[in-house]
Amino acid sequence: MANFLEPKVKRYTEIRDHHRWTTSMTADTQPPIVDHEDIAKVAVAAFQDPVAFHRRAIGVASEQVRIQEMLDLIAEVAGKPGYFEAVFITDEEMEA
Repeated sequence: MANFLEPKVKRYTEIRDHHRWTTSMTADTQPPIVDHEDIAKVAVAAFQDPVAFHRRAIGVASEQVRIQEMLDLIAEVAGKPGYFEAVFITDEEMEA
């Protein structure tokens, strides 16, 4: 979730400037979130045992949470409970 902290959060201007994230995902979607430290752990393991990782695709996810839950966690850690809002657009809104 380091992508939601400075300086990387600058890529997400809607979250930074308007405190909301508009998404086409549904409220129940739980996207996999990965932290750079978890990626590093897998990379270290691959370097330490290249035979075990040879020609393998490895999926890495630190956790899966609903979008609003993720935003609530970020707000809580930032000391701003309820600061961020997830906005879920409908299929009709996407087609407009």
